[in-house]
Amino acid sequence: KRRITFFEVPAEDLNSMIDMAKTADLVLLMINGSYGFEMETFEFLNLLQAHGFPKVMGVCTHLDHFTRQKSLTQTKKALKHRFWTEIY
Repeated sequence: KRRITFFEVPAEDLNSMIDMAKTADLVLLMINGSYGFEMETFEFLNLLQAHGFPKVMGVCTHLDHFTRQKSLTQTKKALKHRFWTEIY
C-alpha cells in the first residue's frame, strides 16, 4: 500500500513552495490553461532546478473554457513546449 498526501501552497509565497517541495517526492504544478504561465511559475521552476529537484509534473486546468478545438490544440501545444523548455 502507498500513501498519497496532497499539499496546496499559495502561488505568491515562494518560500513555502520551496519548503514543501523539499519534503515531496513529486511536484504537481497547476497551470491555468486559459491564462498561461505566470511569473511565479518560472521563478518556482528555476528554484526547483537550483535545489536539484527533478520530478515536476505540469497539469493544465480550465481547458473546458475553450470553445474551438483548434485554439485548444494550439494552446496545449504552446504550453507543453514552454513547460518542457523550462524543465529541460
